[in-house]
Amino acid sequence: MLFNNKAEAVDKLNVKSSHILWRSLVDRNISIEHFHVLKNFVYDKDFKDYIENTLKEYKSEADKLQFLLNKYSIVSPDPSPRNQNVQVSSEILNDQSIAEVMLRFMRLDNNILMLGLKEIPTNQDVYDFVGHLAKKSIKRVDAFIDYVKKKKWIYLPPKYRHANPGTEEVAGDTIYLLWDHLVFRYTNIRLTQIFSVYVTDQVFNAMLTAGIKILQREAKYLEDKLLYFGVTLPKPYPSETVKPQDKDMFDDRFIFNQILRGMQDAVALHGTSISEVITNDKLRKLFIKLTFRELSLIDKMIKYGKSQGWTFITPEF
Repeated sequence: MLFNNKAEAVDKLNVKSSHILWRSLVDRNISIEHFHVLKNFVYDKDFKDYIENTLKEYKSEADKLQFLLNKYSIVSPDPSPRNQNVQVSSEILNDQSIAEVMLRFMRLDNNILMLGLKEIPTNQDVYDFVGHLAKKSIKRVDAFIDYVKKKKWIYLPPKYRHANPGTEEVAGDTIYLLWDHLVFRYTNIRLTQIFSVYVTDQVFNAMLTAGIKILQREAKYLEDKLLYFGVTLPKPYPSETVKPQDKDMFDDRFIFNQILRGMQDAVALHGTSISEVITNDKLRKLFIKLTFRELSLIDKMIKYGKSQGWTFITPEF
């Protein structure tokens, strides 16, 4: 069990996992310290309650991270001062300015966690816990964007100028994200099609075939969204793939690691896009859905690769 007191031999950590645990605790300690200070300047009672609830979440996560650092003998960062209640003038900072600062803290935490999942885990339980933190971070960012939009405390990016009449509001940067994700899907579909004809492992080949179908469905959905807004689609690659006479050019291990790296890049791309989609809430939920689905697929991919001895072994901490 992850949260028992003793680290067994099988519970070893690699250098990446140890750092992301340490860094996540640093980020929570800093957020707790600053949010406590900022809370003293808040005028809106509802907003003050929101900050209190966010602090409770961060403190709970920090306590779990501190436990894990102690368990694996990782030197902890200094804890944040708690409950810094001071007499201040609420005129120094307004609630909108405080909300903007909080969102930037949340965005940074989310992006770091997304990048932290680009590893081959030595300790699956710790990797799953970091994934749990990442999902909570995504939901936290999404909920806070919803909240500050209702309060009208957030700057909305410039709208896309060429949208079809009568369509939903969408920002120009969101159109780019949709377009960029579609290009990324086209590339991944083509690479997977090419690599799949060299695969000899039947189970792995079935996984790639299923993966291509998922990518194609996602590409179709992205195409439909772009067409809805009146965007010209990028040109996809041809789908014809000639079966080679000799499959020795690429072995299964190489193909596995190339595909896995593409999936890890995809989840980082999806996850870091979430906080940039402000205007259209439905599209932000789309990127959240893509992120969670990719994380689930990566988990299955890593477990199978490990069972075949295809994964690289990250240096032990």
